Amino acid sequence: MPTLPSWMVPIGLAVAMIATVAGFAIVAFGLWGDRGPRRRRCPRCWHDLSKTPGMVCGECGFTARAEAELVRRRRRWSHAMLGLVMLLAGVGSIETLGGTREPWSYVPGRMLIAMLPWSSGPTGPSSLHGELVRRLGRGELTDGSIDALVAAIVEGDEAARPPSVEWRSKYASLLVGTLVRAIEARPELAAKLATLPPIIEFSLASPWPEDLPAYGTLDLQHWWVSPVQLRIAIDAPEHETLGRISIGYDSRGRGWRRGWPRFPIEFDRPWPVADDTPVELRVRVDRRLPEFDADATTEDRSRIEPAGDDEGDSTSVPEIAWGPWVADPNLAFDTVATVAAAPPVTEHLQPVDDPVMRAAIAAAFDPGLVVREGGPRPYAIRFDVSRTSIPELADTALGLEVEVRERGEIRRRTWIWWLAGPEGGPAEWRISEEDAAGLTAATDHEPEEGIWTLVVRGDRTLAARAIDAAVVAMGRGGETVRYWDGRFEMPLRVRRIPGAFPPRPWFETAADDAPIPQSSSEESDR
Repeated sequence: MPTLPSWMVPIGLAVAMIATVAGFAIVAFGLWGDRGPRRRRCPRCWHDLSKTPGMVCGECGFTARAEAELVRRRRRWSHAMLGLVMLLAGVGSIETLGGTREPWSYVPGRMLIAMLPWSSGPTGPSSLHGELVRRLGRGELTDGSIDALVAAIVEGDEAARPPSVEWRSKYASLLVGTLVRAIEARPELAAKLATLPPIIEFSLASPWPEDLPAYGTLDLQHWWVSPVQLRIAIDAPEHETLGRISIGYDSRGRGWRRGWPRFPIEFDRPWPVADDTPVELRVRVDRRLPEFDADATTEDRSRIEPAGDDEGDSTSVPEIAWGPWVADPNLAFDTVATVAAAPPVTEHLQPVDDPVMRAAIAAAFDPGLVVREGGPRPYAIRFDVSRTSIPELADTALGLEVEVRERGEIRRRTWIWWLAGPEGGPAEWRISEEDAAGLTAATDHEPEEGIWTLVVRGDRTLAARAIDAAVVAMGRGGETVRYWDGRFEMPLRVRRIPGAFPPRPWFETAADDAPIPQSSSEESDR
């Protein structure tokens, strides 16, 4: 292709941009130009039938099968195709003349947002989606464009309604940090985002050992930037012996920006019926929002979300006064579950223990107890599951009851489980009891003083959870044949670091609604 003189490039770009804009306008006219009142018309010849009774067109003889055919929107496909050709030709010319610049970089922001329904989502840096993300990162979208983008995200389109998988790919993926910060500074936009429904999914482990209480997980996915708490209750109305599970979720502890937590839950009893017999489960959800004083400013209401870095650290975590719990019928649902009974744990998992295993597990907890100043949870246990990725622990499930002790007094007991060995598996955990006041008073001591210690013991029930977590996450783990059944006590290193942890995302609700903090399954801090 011959090289154009430099003076012709701007002219060519201007013509190409005009063709792009005109092509987009013609496409829009062809598809949505029929904006008049929906009067009765023949869908074949578009003759006006508003004063003609019946379903037969007197002009061309077409007979409609339903009244809806006579009032549909007119699509001018020839115009749409012509506009599409102009649009593609214009974009191609821009790409050719613009050299290394992406073709979408020449398209106005409002037009990019209007074209989102025809995009395929984040397919690469050269996509329409990639151009919007770049402009958000550079702060190049006006307030009006951000308004239009938030409206597009909240509404979706005919093929991608929230919170469908298609919508999550095409629209929710645009909620990058720069856009979120703009939304947080504008309460009216945060209120729009708060209307998006979350996804709540509950599943039970199956098959599951017939001698263990029924076990499952709860997954929650949301797109809120303003703080909110949910209380989720799960029970089986026809099987009251299973018990009732009541857990809460705090959106400040784990926002959509860092993924969504998977929370382990356990009923009081083993599954009550035989294999393949469905049991109806009832899931009910309450919601509560921050409660403000009457004289609270708009700035006060928009800045209660603690600002933190990608590791969830924050230098200031303000206290929030929560309003009352209010039932949210839009989030309630009923589901049916079946659990296939597996043999008792002792029939397929063999207990093992030796010094090499104990040393690897102790190394995993070497990071110790981290203490921070203030905040809703100033302490966390850190551990590294990669330290158990040794051949000696192959085919071994680790279900651990971990106790933090101060001078022999239990300050915290945590259940942790993961699949060990070279291939390993994901770690999950749950706090069974906690002395918050005792942990808050923790201070630095040398390990040899013996003031703070960690007691670790193996548990076969938790080991079974490690196998299930590996099967769910990686499709393997069912071949595991051993679980660690030892016990040891080790000095616990206590370290203070600046800043404050955000709230834990999950908590259990007591009778007086006082939250009992619980852990999530995605952090390295427990």
